[in-house]
Amino acid sequence: MRITLMGQAAFGEAVLKALLEKGEGVVGVYAPPDVPGRRDPLKELAVSQGIPLFQPKSMRDPDVLTSYRALARTSGSWPSSPILCQ
Repeated sequence: MRITLMGQAAFGEAVLKALLEKGEGVVGVYAPPDVPGRRDPLKELAVSQGIPLFQPKSMRDPDVLTSYRALARTSGSWPSSPILCQ
């Protein structure tokens, strides 16, 4: 499966770790923009694994949808909500 993950911080990191441990193909991670003085474990894990990272200022930006579609994912997960979209 080709999965895109949208999340943040430690919870998003835990979801990404679980997907990677299961051997799932994570093709992109969307995380919030950097905040000075604050680290994002999800971002750090994605970067360390070579997974494309996107940090849009707004998820409503039309370019976000364009980049999301371009990843040719088969599934998307937004772990901060109980929704799994395919």
